[in-house]
Amino acid sequence: MSAPLRSMRIFALPLSKNLAKSPTSVPLVFYHVQMPAVAVSQAGSTPLHKRALNWTANTWNSWGEAKGGWKLKVHTYGEKVIERIEFEENALKSVDTALGPALASLSKIKEINPSDSTEGGVATRIPLFHPTSFSNPQPLDHLKSFLAHRGPAHRKYFYLWLGAIPFTAPFMVIPIIPNLPFFFCAWRAWSHWRAFRAADYLQSLVEHSVVVPTPSPTLDRLYQSDASDTADSLQSLNPARIPEFISTYDLSSTTATELGRAIDQAKLRSEKSANTDSQKDK
Repeated sequence: MSAPLRSMRIFALPLSKNLAKSPTSVPLVFYHVQMPAVAVSQAGSTPLHKRALNWTANTWNSWGEAKGGWKLKVHTYGEKVIERIEFEENALKSVDTALGPALASLSKIKEINPSDSTEGGVATRIPLFHPTSFSNPQPLDHLKSFLAHRGPAHRKYFYLWLGAIPFTAPFMVIPIIPNLPFFFCAWRAWSHWRAFRAADYLQSLVEHSVVVPTPSPTLDRLYQSDASDTADSLQSLNPARIPEFISTYDLSSTTATELGRAIDQAKLRSEKSANTDSQKDK
């Protein structure tokens, strides 16, 4: 059990050249949390909630393969909605907290020895990989600010979407098409709940002093721009090196997709912020 815990890793990738400000007045950063893989011998049967999620994902994908009709239209529109969801939410909700260090064990150890961060007698250290150039603010300080903002925000929106579910009941009288408003509200509530739980969990790990900032030569290469690159709203995050990042750390293709989406959103936010500032100066 102890060895896999040490393979949990957090990656911090700044997304804007001028460190464009987010609503929390901190730089835009894409955080990806790589959780330990479950050993086959420990995996056992798939939990009910994961089977439900797999069924939902397969059903959604099948709608995208439809030859027309309302299923394809719903899938097409739904994909556009997904593209607009904040990359921070998507990154947090993908964290499976059940695979990380048990907070209860870390808390008991802290009570005995406040300077110790171990689980089962094995040191628990979670590297926070970041490019060397990410130094202002310090990566760990930024992560703290990020989690302190995202946690309460996702908790609030979880309750808002949960409260909207009862109002979808009238749509159940339509017998042909599923109650799409209900499923949408339930999905948004679930997404914000997952993001809140992840933010709360990561914040606890930071408080237990197990997250350690770690400069990464691989990420430094990711931030090396070609000589032909021109200055724009993005920091020198070289998209051509993203496959190297994915392969070096054995990340999934989904991570590459989410990183690309985060880059696009950061660019739009930076442009919007620049336009707003220019309007204020007039």
